[in-house]
Amino acid sequence: MKVLITLLVFGVSLSLNAQSKKEKKLHILYNKGKYEKSEKLANKMLTKDRSNPYALYVLAFLKLNDAKRSRSVSSSRRLVLQAIEKRNKIGDKQLSLYKQLNDSIHDYVFFLVDSESLKRKYNRSYIRLLAKEFNDTIPAFYTLDQFSSPTKVVTDFSELSFDDSLRKVMLIFAQNLEGTPYKWAGETPKGGFDCSGFTMYVFNSIGIELPHNAQKQSELIKNHKSLENAKPGDMVFFGSFNKKHFYTQHAGIIYSKNGDDIEVIHCVSNGVNIEGKDSSWEYHWRDQVLFVVDIIAKKEEIENVKN
Repeated sequence: MKVLITLLVFGVSLSLNAQSKKEKKLHILYNKGKYEKSEKLANKMLTKDRSNPYALYVLAFLKLNDAKRSRSVSSSRRLVLQAIEKRNKIGDKQLSLYKQLNDSIHDYVFFLVDSESLKRKYNRSYIRLLAKEFNDTIPAFYTLDQFSSPTKVVTDFSELSFDDSLRKVMLIFAQNLEGTPYKWAGETPKGGFDCSGFTMYVFNSIGIELPHNAQKQSELIKNHKSLENAKPGDMVFFGSFNKKHFYTQHAGIIYSKNGDDIEVIHCVSNGVNIEGKDSSWEYHWRDQVLFVVDIIAKKEEIENVKN
């Protein structure tokens, strides 16, 4: 497996449809292993177009190659960060080369963490990098210092009005699922949940049917709210966006809100958790919020979409 990942990262050829003559030349140089010439040409291309995806793609992979060969752990990490920097300059995240590059960097960082050959300092650094750059909160993420003594506040939902009884029922239902393990594509307590499987199951308990896909769930309601205007029972979506599109990578439910103090209940890599202060919600997920949606108040819109 480790050998396969290494080959996946460092044996990738530039097999994309280059448009210009220089891009085609870069394609040829890179695939022939003429890396010095590739680097010079890529940098030259960036002087005219700072966001040229082909040039950034090649330079990022060259950084990964250098990271692999480096004998210095600190130097290797610096090169990985430089590769990520190149990735971030590619404007369109829907380009196949962005996705391929992103997956390759992620696989390499995951490989380093999984190799158990790093000193604790650097291993922890890469674990945090997985969470920050790839939204990958592997189980080891929850062994870091900030989770050594988590504080969990149990709410009685007293902040909700009588008219919000449906929210209370749903949140209590969700609360009883805490501790259910994570399972990719899972949608039952017995088998385990993934993020959208959990939200689908919870809302189904009060008669609201959602698709088993975080992106599709986030597209159901057009009326978005900010985190500041959220209330318990709302859905919260996480991911990234540009001027035209948003890309949902995770979904959860607002569990409680008292001013700026917010708790969410969601299914992450270590299962269904209620998280607030001193948790991955505060250290990672809060910065990834796209928007909040009041699914319960807008349930008629969902029914209209289905019909």
